[in-house]
Amino acid sequence: MSVDHDHGAFQAQHPRIVLVTGDSRDDATISHALKLCDRKRAMMIHDASHDAEVVLADLHAYSPVVASGCYLVVEDGIGDVLPARKGGRRTPGPLNATERFASESPDFEVDESRERFVATYNPRGFLRRR
Repeated sequence: MSVDHDHGAFQAQHPRIVLVTGDSRDDATISHALKLCDRKRAMMIHDASHDAEVVLADLHAYSPVVASGCYLVVEDGIGDVLPARKGGRRTPGPLNATERFASESPDFEVDESRERFVATYNPRGFLRRR
């Protein structure tokens, strides 16, 4: 399933990919996505906003779809680690949200074994449901 406000640039097509169009924080969109995953084994990859508050809200809203032993992967946390561009302003991003979510959600644990090549765009971004 892909949840996005616009699927115009979405290129993947497969019978098992379901597109849900809408604001990821809208109650109707969340409800629809959760219903589609009901009683199915699912994982989640978050690759949307890079604002910590938005990412954290999405993680809390969609984490119920992640099955035991499966992963919730948070993309692009590297932006919280790299230095800000010259003259740029840094705001908390996906890594900040991931850390907060992990501390608030005892059903999930950070699985650093998924970072076995050390360099990753998703530091501490592999959360496994216990």
